[in-house]
Amino acid sequence: MPGRSGAAKTPAAPADAAGMLKRIGQAAVEFAMVVPLLCLIIVAILHFGKVMNYWLDLNHVASEGARKAAVNTFTSDGAYDTYLRAGSAGALAQARGLDQLGFWRALAEHTSYDWWWQVQAVDKVLAKEPLTVPTMNSVATALTEPVVLP
Repeated sequence: MPGRSGAAKTPAAPADAAGMLKRIGQAAVEFAMVVPLLCLIIVAILHFGKVMNYWLDLNHVASEGARKAAVNTFTSDGAYDTYLRAGSAGALAQARGLDQLGFWRALAEHTSYDWWWQVQAVDKVLAKEPLTVPTMNSVATALTEPVVLP
């Protein structure tokens, strides 16, 4: 019940020691129930951060390896001559160490337009997913459709 100043009265402290011990015991039980859950959440957050860090490191190393293989393959202007001396793309990849990359091995295994290439076709992947954000029309679409002005 509010007093004259409008503020609620604080509950009175227990007059006896038994009431105080009861409150302390209740707080200890609540603490014992909540602490394991909090510890579990903290450990899960730390573990997720560690897994995320490993995943990011793996992606970074893979992209750096692919960039190194793509950019630094030929060090001279005679790139075509180097390819001719190697005899084939597979021999050149083996000479340059590209055959150790998983992506190159996948390319070498799928030389024709088989299922591996078909599931990676961007047009088919995008056609399966409905658009959820507004997109701009391409230049080709804009040129083929008539412009209607208000």
